[in-house]
Amino acid sequence: MAFSGHSHYAFDVNSYYPGIVKYEWTNENKRVNLVHVPSLAIPRDKDHQTIHSGEPDQQPSQCYIVEVYDDYVSVKGMELNLTQSPSGEFLEDYAYDIPIEDAPTPTAANYVSSNLIAMWDGIENAGFGVHDGSAATWKNLAS
Repeated sequence: MAFSGHSHYAFDVNSYYPGIVKYEWTNENKRVNLVHVPSLAIPRDKDHQTIHSGEPDQQPSQCYIVEVYDDYVSVKGMELNLTQSPSGEFLEDYAYDIPIEDAPTPTAANYVSSNLIAMWDGIENAGFGVHDGSAATWKNLAS
């Protein structure tokens, strides 16, 4: 699963461009779910125009609440405005339960590294498969 974006597109743009909010890509028996990151500020409509409500403190905003379980990830869209915190009311059209399939745990060694000049990893900061919680500097894994 990959969270990507930041295009500022509002959730409902998906009705004009199916797959822009959540897209499942499959190739050679491998599946990846791509989930668009919504806009907390300045969402845009299908014509790429900023959505305004008129009142500065009531500007639209969107977010996801993400919950990770042993066998799936729950992604639930919410509408907000700048003066609210999540209300607990989810947008049913933008709520997804994405199964977690058996897959190897990603490590820095699995990353595409051809032509990289530099590569630092917060978990494997002292070398491939090695973490140092007190490291003052991180190892460049591309060298």
